[in-house]
Amino acid sequence: MKRIVCGLLLLALFAAGCSTRYDIKLNNGGTIVAYGKPRYNRELDGYVYKDEMGSNYLVGAFKVAVIQPSSFRADKPKGPYLERQ
Repeated sequence: MKRIVCGLLLLALFAAGCSTRYDIKLNNGGTIVAYGKPRYNRELDGYVYKDEMGSNYLVGAFKVAVIQPSSFRADKPKGPYLERQ
């Protein structure tokens, strides 16, 4: 029983450390992929986000239309194994 509880606890800690990707959809139709949830900065009037390399960037709030997790993307890319027939 202790092994199961320890295993589940370890799994929960591992899953909590994973970064979620977010899509920042812009008013001009573009999309920015952020790693981790973008945070609104009131002083700069924009959203601060990290790219895949861990660098911080800022996009103005007036440019942002929607911020949503990447799992909600309608146009998910398909792997080459799904396209072969």
